[in-house]
Amino acid sequence: MNPKKSTLALHAGYDPEESQNTQAVPINQTTSYVLKDTDHAANLFLLAESGYIYTRLNNPTNDELEQRLVTLEGGTAAVVTASGTAAIATTLICRARSHSGLDSRP
Repeated sequence: MNPKKSTLALHAGYDPEESQNTQAVPINQTTSYVLKDTDHAANLFLLAESGYIYTRLNNPTNDELEQRLVTLEGGTAAVVTASGTAAIATTLICRARSHSGLDSRP
């Protein structure tokens, strides 16, 4: 049975068992996360291991939203930002880096 979009919008990408069996996605109000040791920290910063370092880089609340967007839109990945300005800046930087011929002429 395939769930409806409205159900996916509320529950996709969320595993209650990972959050003390809460029904809704908890909002993680923290700025930083525990690093087990220097090797763990190095692996996180090198992206050799998945995990959280600092809330402005990534956090569980945003990850849940990104997973829902992927499920709802049928994509492979999603990126959420804190503001529309950040979204525009991210888009422009990515387009400029890919040598896609970004043109700013009027």
